[in-house]
Amino acid sequence: MKDKYGILNKKAFTLVELLAVIVILSVLLLLVIPKITSSVNKQTTDVDDVIFELIKKASVLYIEENSFNYPLKEGSIYCVSLKELTDKEYIEAPIKNFKTSEDITNKKSIKIKYDTEYSYSLVDNDKCTQTIPICNAVSDEVTANKPPYDGYNAGDAYDCEVKEGTWYRFYILSIEGDNVNLIAQQNITPTGEFTSEAQDRDEWYEAMTDNGHGPQTAYTYLKEATKHWVNIPTIKNFTYYDEGMKSDSTIGYQSIITKFDSTTGDYITIITPYSKEYGNAEIYENMRARLPYVSEIEENTTCSTQLYSCPLWMVNYLVGDSHYSQQEGKVNSESENFGYWTLSSMPGSSIFARNISNDGIINSQPCLDDSGIRPVITLPKTSLNNIVE
Repeated sequence: MKDKYGILNKKAFTLVELLAVIVILSVLLLLVIPKITSSVNKQTTDVDDVIFELIKKASVLYIEENSFNYPLKEGSIYCVSLKELTDKEYIEAPIKNFKTSEDITNKKSIKIKYDTEYSYSLVDNDKCTQTIPICNAVSDEVTANKPPYDGYNAGDAYDCEVKEGTWYRFYILSIEGDNVNLIAQQNITPTGEFTSEAQDRDEWYEAMTDNGHGPQTAYTYLKEATKHWVNIPTIKNFTYYDEGMKSDSTIGYQSIITKFDSTTGDYITIITPYSKEYGNAEIYENMRARLPYVSEIEENTTCSTQLYSCPLWMVNYLVGDSHYSQQEGKVNSESENFGYWTLSSMPGSSIFARNISNDGIINSQPCLDDSGIRPVITLPKTSLNNIVE
């Protein structure tokens, strides 16, 4: 429209109209920006999901092709490190965090829970605990129907499948938080079988006395003897200072420490000598068993230096003693297996160890060639089936 002078009349936007436009634009932004953000995030997540799917498929294939080490039992939790998957060429290295570009190959494990089907999560190596229900309570030697996190006692008996098809009896020796330490019912051979044969015992003795390093030398044999016990998890975060050598700074071993090695992705056991004359520290990877030590036995059982102080389950399958032979359930060894070594060195001599002897004492005298090895394993309480069928 033109005014009376013939000039085109142009009106500006009113304040109300401007506010209306701003409101409309704001609403549009509120609707559009989340979708854009979601799209960006989805792209990042999709990248991670693709890698995660590859890891999941690789881990399942690994478990299926190594079923001897990973028996499919309901309630089991398996841990497969990314390093293991890449080393065995199930997936290519490096595996990186796509948000930070950090190489996580040596830092992460795929945690797999099997409960009729698989579920997965990616966790730090030292946060993954493999759990396979492998031990069943023995009805005549344990209180039935005990809850899985309460009421455990030293001497409770369990039959444990150390590897597929191989069952050995163990007794609870001590409790540490959510873990239990169990001691074998019998001495074992250097290849991990239960035994009462003297020649198997002699092999332990010869190995331990030849180099003068005492009972810790058993770790060499324990590594080999128990390496096939694939259902038994690696010992984690174990620290021991040689009780027999506390007052002597010139002989014996100072410490045994098991810890996680982030470089290799393994748990390593480091045995450090008191003095340089015994050479460098000995290092063992992924140990599955250890020896019992004296204070552990004293604190959790009736064993002492007094004659017949040990309960029957601690001395069964050793040479028969007149006191124990009269007790119901005593099984006498037909050989001359008189005891088993502890982890504690004999005071004053790093060559020898204190032992549990067949007459039911913690021997303060050095055990000679009449004793063998009765290993201790560590399991999560969830590995124990406490319901007696």
